Amino acid sequence: MTYENIKLLPIVGCEADAATRYNIDERNIGGVDNKVFAFAYQSSGCYTAVWPVADSSTHEVWELEHCLINPRDKESRVRIIQVVRVNGTEFVLQNIRVFCEQ
Repeated sequence: MTYENIKLLPIVGCEADAATRYNIDERNIGGVDNKVFAFAYQSSGCYTAVWPVADSSTHEVWELEHCLINPRDKESRVRIIQVVRVNGTEFVLQNIRVFCEQ
């Protein structure tokens, strides 16, 4: 399975929804290009995934991505992305980003 996380940047224009692509992040789950450590999916469309971000000699950095769906509005999603440094059995939150899709 492949998905693209596309972030849009609003632009000035005559259209109410004028935007341009700011960033595209393509992720692969399964297959030969598998990059995910763990993945859980619910039939509602919610999911949780753990991705490796960086590796150094002292610690690993993981990205924990949660996608939550509003049960009353399937087009409305919230993505919570936590960046965590892993040092042995210690997990330290480095960053958190929240995106609301409507």
